[in-house]
Amino acid sequence: MTNRTPPSPAVAEGLREVPAAALELLNLPLLDGLRDGQVRGRHCLWCRRGPLTSETAIDLGEQMSPLSSDSDSSRMRWYPRACRRCIRTRAYRALLDHVHPGPCEPCENAAPGCEIGRALNRLLREGRRR
Repeated sequence: MTNRTPPSPAVAEGLREVPAAALELLNLPLLDGLRDGQVRGRHCLWCRRGPLTSETAIDLGEQMSPLSSDSDSSRMRWYPRACRRCIRTRAYRALLDHVHPGPCEPCENAAPGCEIGRALNRLLREGRRR
C-alpha cells in the first residue's frame, strides 16, 4: 500500500490529454521560430507571456516535432503551454470556424459532440477560468 497524495485540482486539470486532431486545429507553431522559454513551457506558446504557473497555464502535453520545416530535420520532444487568454482565443476560433473536419455531424446533432469538439470546448472553458 502506498501513501500517495492525490494531485490538486489545478494540477489534475493539466494532466488531461488534448487529442492530436484538436492540437492540429490550434496551429502549434514550428520549433525553429520559438524561444527556449516557449519550448520548455515557461512562457506562452503564442504571446510569450510568462513565466507561467500551474494556475495560469494550460498544458498542451508532450509533443514530438521536427526542429525545423526541413523534411529531413530530426525530431525533438517539447512541452508547450499556453496562457489562458491565448488558449481561449485559439479554441474559440477553431470551434467558430468549425474546421474540425467540418461540418461535423456529431457536434451539430448531439450534446457531447465529437472528441475534437469536446476537447476544444474543454480548452475554451479552461481558458475562461481564473
